[in-house]
Amino acid sequence: MSLNASGRLCVWAAALLATAAGLPALEGQDKGATQPTATRTPSPPPRMEDTLARSSAASQPGPEHRWLEPLIGSWKIEMTWYSPGAPTLRTSGTSENRWILGGRFVLAEAAAGEGPTAIEDKTLYGYDRWERKFFSLGLRTVGAGLTQDWGFYDPVSRSFALSGKDRDQATGRLGVHRQLIKVLGPDRYSIEVFADVPQRRPLKVLEIGFTRR
Repeated sequence: MSLNASGRLCVWAAALLATAAGLPALEGQDKGATQPTATRTPSPPPRMEDTLARSSAASQPGPEHRWLEPLIGSWKIEMTWYSPGAPTLRTSGTSENRWILGGRFVLAEAAAGEGPTAIEDKTLYGYDRWERKFFSLGLRTVGAGLTQDWGFYDPVSRSFALSGKDRDQATGRLGVHRQLIKVLGPDRYSIEVFADVPQRRPLKVLEIGFTRR
């Protein structure tokens, strides 16, 4: 047998095998019949009302929010400012703290001092369940930007330890600060603010005492 004849024989055998392999798929089918195409009914898009309802339900206040409850109320505040090499400055004022947005956040609105030392402050406290951290967002008349602190609550000492970064309004230098919010009883709590100093212990720059009115 010549090489050409042998090659044609191999090609014919391969074609025969390919045809035989396709035969089982044709059994039980009429010649020339076409198979019906299955149709799928598309799912309707979710309603915006349902999406918003699920988001609202998922963001309901959790057990962590109860730890913020002692901050709620009307308060008399005493503020003490500390600065190395300068006299201590003391001012007094009031703060109104209330739940907002369905108990999800605490809004604290404070005012203290008078004249050139007058200060207004609005701080938002909350708990981020995805970050699993407490936070505070602060806006005040002694700063031109937003301060944002994150941290944790210690149920043993009943205190929040938060930290963040902000700029010195006089120099523009970026620094790290820490605040300790401590519940002292049903009618008292305090806030201490510390500034990180290189190669030294954190320096206390502010202390605020809150007494329920």
